[in-house]
Amino acid sequence: MDTGVQKEKEYQRAAGIARRCALSVQQRTAFDAAIADRVLALPMFAAARTILSYCAVGGEVDPAAIDAAAFRLGKAVAYPLCLAEGHMEAALPAAADALAPGPLWHSRADPWALPSAGTGGCGSGAGALCSL
Repeated sequence: MDTGVQKEKEYQRAAGIARRCALSVQQRTAFDAAIADRVLALPMFAAARTILSYCAVGGEVDPAAIDAAAFRLGKAVAYPLCLAEGHMEAALPAAADALAPGPLWHSRADPWALPSAGTGGCGSGAGALCSL
């Protein structure tokens, strides 16, 4: 990649993170709720059988309300499972509380016992929605 483009991307990423981290807890909470409301209103969410989510860190958007709604509606909620340096797999815990904080979020259960979300997941047209 062009060094100038790489530097610009790094600058933009750092600036975005700084702006997110500068938000107050009240602002973040309001934005989280507004984003959740928009996602939950999507026909794509209503049709999804599985969503791919994540555990928010730092100033990231917290998808917990989306995840909770998906669980209530009987949808499967997959989370990235960090297996090794740079390698992740989607795993389907029984509930969001099956996850525990660590250097990277991980499953409290044996990660190998978690069913894989497989290749029919996000973006495949198989009824999955990425929760971003």
